[in-house]
Amino acid sequence: MANLIDMTTLLGKLCCSMTDCHTKLIYSTGSQYGTDPLVEENQQLREENEKLRKELQMFEFGVNNSKDDDKDTIFYTGLPTFAFFMWYVS
Repeated sequence: MANLIDMTTLLGKLCCSMTDCHTKLIYSTGSQYGTDPLVEENQQLREENEKLRKELQMFEFGVNNSKDDDKDTIFYTGLPTFAFFMWYVS
């Protein structure tokens, strides 16, 4: 009976919330345990996704990117300052 999985240990390693599932599935090959390869790949893809989202935010264009730089305001609008641009459009 040495190869039987202790259910309380197994259940103690599983956790899942309704908003984000971080379940680690355990499989047994004899007396060895490992994490499910799909769970590992999922975690790697989540980390890569988060990294790419952060990189994308750096390249997003908007008014907030130009409001502190008069050179950008001149380049994009031809107006001398962002304050003048805001006055002009309101």
